[in-house]
Amino acid sequence: MVSGKAYSQNTKSPLKRKSCSLWQVEIEGRQYYPQWRKYYWSTLYNQTSQEPFEIIDKTGKVRIIPANAQLILHDDFRKSSNFLSPLPPHVKSAIEELGVMTIDAPGVERQLRVFERIVKPQDEIYIMGEVHFENGSKVIKYGKRVPFTISDRGEDEVLGALFKQTIVNFVFTIVISVVLFFFLRP
Repeated sequence: MVSGKAYSQNTKSPLKRKSCSLWQVEIEGRQYYPQWRKYYWSTLYNQTSQEPFEIIDKTGKVRIIPANAQLILHDDFRKSSNFLSPLPPHVKSAIEELGVMTIDAPGVERQLRVFERIVKPQDEIYIMGEVHFENGSKVIKYGKRVPFTISDRGEDEVLGALFKQTIVNFVFTIVISVVLFFFLRP
């Protein structure tokens, strides 16, 4: 795991339009599923900036290529809307620029949850991934041998989140195996 401070400022976040090193926007919409007769939140949009950025760690500059990274970031912007509390106009227009419709077919404002997560220069970040050397420079990017994670949370919190994910995956695998065993046996 590498820890350091974000150094470069090479992109702008789509909602708050802040210069930053990395951003992630997630938009969820509340939708009715008639087969279950319930409303559920579903992801309508989830995008991360793809521009490489740099951090400075104890050894110097490290180039980060964020494609395919799992992000564990704090919310810099979080807003929910409903028919009594609509989104601010600047947020609504930014969401529409991303291609997400804010009005349902009958002309009613959609219920949305909007999240923007940003890594700004000087933010302390933690990165776990494969280290490569390209043209004499250290680069961290997605690889097949090591999970690739970028986080603005502490090292213990990152490792805890990854541990929880591993436990959930393990339990899910056991449950599926048991179900398949009982249904597929002669």
